[in-house]
Amino acid sequence: MAETKDAPAVRTRVRHPVPREGEGGLYTQSWFPVCRSDEVPPGTVIGRPFLGGRIIVWRGMDSIARVAGAYGLHVGADLSVGTVHGNDVRCPFHHWEYGPDGRCTRTGIGDPPPARARLFTYPVCEKYGLIFAFNGEEPLFELPDLDFTTEETVWQISEMPMRIDPWMFCANVPDFQHFIPVHKTLRDDIGHYDRIQWNQYGLSFAFTAYPNLGRGGKIPFRVAVHGTSLIYVQTALPDGTWVGTFAAMTLPGPGETNCYIVVCLRKGDGSPETRAAEEQLLQSLTERFIAMAAEDQDLLSNCHYVPGTLTRQDEALARYMHMLRNWPRANPGADFIC
Repeated sequence: MAETKDAPAVRTRVRHPVPREGEGGLYTQSWFPVCRSDEVPPGTVIGRPFLGGRIIVWRGMDSIARVAGAYGLHVGADLSVGTVHGNDVRCPFHHWEYGPDGRCTRTGIGDPPPARARLFTYPVCEKYGLIFAFNGEEPLFELPDLDFTTEETVWQISEMPMRIDPWMFCANVPDFQHFIPVHKTLRDDIGHYDRIQWNQYGLSFAFTAYPNLGRGGKIPFRVAVHGTSLIYVQTALPDGTWVGTFAAMTLPGPGETNCYIVVCLRKGDGSPETRAAEEQLLQSLTERFIAMAAEDQDLLSNCHYVPGTLTRQDEALARYMHMLRNWPRANPGADFIC
């Protein structure tokens, strides 16, 4: 209806929401880091929040990390205060033991293990100093490497708690409009939607960045989003040094995450001099990436993130949001973590 003196136009806000994590008890099916590798040496078990509940992470004498629901199937004791025996985790209350596949292998009193006594276990992958769990019975996609694998790299890990769902941080990658006002960075890919390569569970592309609005030189980047919780960035320094970094976001519950920022370098000869130089460079690069992430942190934490009236330059963001609206969601371990 046209606006007149007697009848002002009705104003409505365009909204195309993405389901929030935990909505209807469901969470996106993606790889989420649950802890650092060095927090779980062989023979230990720890507890962590996950998907609105609690899980355990343990490492047996075979050095393999495993993740399962935290609560025992006898009377619900918290297994994170239990102990590891061989490759099994033992309940602290009645000494029921659970094997690598979650099955009860023995009871403390000697009764036969109940046939249905089996914890929910999550698919696990360990890379670059982090232990990841997949929200599902089986992974929908593999957790990729950077150009160089864990064995070929040295790395430094930092943490940044955020009050957001992880996908909101991932959405910064195809949100080209925010780079100039927030990061003061020009890019050569603005308006070049055709550069982006899409797959069923993510996207990737290359671009050249010009920091400080073009006054800070140029930096070539390759960036990728994997799932709803992982951002990979790779570049080369002026001397040719390869740098790989990624943001890997936990999902303890709705509207919260702890972002692990991992910076990697290709491993040198291992000498004390080389190692000292690597540590110095890792620290410097980590500070840069944390500073960039901090520029987004307050904005996202206070944002009611609901896509609305997008423009032509939001074509990539719109497609990623469409992907998120249709993302597979589940919580198969819900009965075992709450």
